[in-house]
Amino acid sequence: MLLGLSLVVAFVETTSPVWVVVPADRDTLSLEGARAMSRALEKTGRQAPVMAGFPAASCLQLAAKAQADCLAPQVRSTQLVFVSAVGIRERVALTAWVPAPDGRVLEEAGDKGAANDLDGIATAVTARLAATIAGVEARRAGVEPVIGTLVEGTAPTERPPRSRILEVVGFSVAGVGLVAGGVLGLVGAGQAQRVNTLMPGQASYSQAMLLEQQANGMLTAGLVTALGGAVFAILSGVLWLVLP
Repeated sequence: MLLGLSLVVAFVETTSPVWVVVPADRDTLSLEGARAMSRALEKTGRQAPVMAGFPAASCLQLAAKAQADCLAPQVRSTQLVFVSAVGIRERVALTAWVPAPDGRVLEEAGDKGAANDLDGIATAVTARLAATIAGVEARRAGVEPVIGTLVEGTAPTERPPRSRILEVVGFSVAGVGLVAGGVLGLVGAGQAQRVNTLMPGQASYSQAMLLEQQANGMLTAGLVTALGGAVFAILSGVLWLVLP
């Protein structure tokens, strides 16, 4: 008997997912319920041997606190499901629970139905425990720590402030352009005023035309330069406001 238990424990530890189904009570109906639960678990692709003499069963005979202390070391090495069934006339109430790592009840589910539909009842109970069973398997396989590491690694962190060098250069160019445009405009305006105040005989016609062209060129250059500076200022402002 001990050799059989050792083989089962070794089998459980080396194969996953495997659940040992333990009748919580020693009556025939609980054993039948455990077998039905085993078949329901096997339908989900798991292996679920029924072990009526598994050492964990004796823990259930102890007081509540002592039960947890007794079950804890066994839960750490074996995935367990406890099953209890109670017959009421021609109906059966089946309850199953999964112990937590500390030996306490992690999740409990139950259902009832006709006595000749024990497999259907066990299937319904298994479905209700599906999330808990999957969670236990994930923790045993080490999935949760990996997920935790991934979450920590991908958690949003405060990014350093973006460099505003592009906007600063744009504002600088804009300032130079506006100043240069203003200077050229003033020079051109002065040149135009000089042309307009020429008296007859002060300059030849060709000289007057040359002065007028120079004035117009200065005014045009000042206007274009100032407009260019304004465009740089607008673009830099937009970049400053839009980009994070």
